[in-house]
Amino acid sequence: MNLNWKIPGYEKAKGPCCGVISCAIAAQVSFDDAWNWHKVKLKAEGFKRFKGGTTSAHYTSFLEEKGIKHKLLCGRILENSDVTDFEIGKTTLVQFSGWTAKPDTVYLVTTTGHAQILYNGHVYDQTAVRAGAGVPIHKHWGKLKKVQQVLEILEPEKITHLEFGLPLFDYHNMKGVH
Repeated sequence: MNLNWKIPGYEKAKGPCCGVISCAIAAQVSFDDAWNWHKVKLKAEGFKRFKGGTTSAHYTSFLEEKGIKHKLLCGRILENSDVTDFEIGKTTLVQFSGWTAKPDTVYLVTTTGHAQILYNGHVYDQTAVRAGAGVPIHKHWGKLKKVQQVLEILEPEKITHLEFGLPLFDYHNMKGVH
């Protein structure tokens, strides 16, 4: 799976919009699509002016509405031990990345005051947009932030064959459609 973090309109990701850009990357939709969805949702909830701030409660709704399969992960105690995979509010992002995150799996992780995509030890957020690539977890400014919520993205690819330049018949053969 190739995570396409360069979503259309990503250069507009300025200010407090980490949740918006994380949702856009997770769903592989444009930044404008994710921004407008959150703007409409928050306006309906009584917020008069949307400047980009979101909450983790909105991420599940967004992913469900976009048809992206996902599951909420909760820290759990390992069998015959008092050690957990990760503990909400106590485990740092870098600890979650090293201890719990599976390879080639996309996670939308909410930490204290921030949201980001975690994929193969790299963080994708506004920092990634400015850097031009995912930032290695050990170099990310928010690596010590505490994990508040983890959504494992089960269906991250919404990229069409045209974006990769594959002919239509190759796309169908890849998907097993004949």
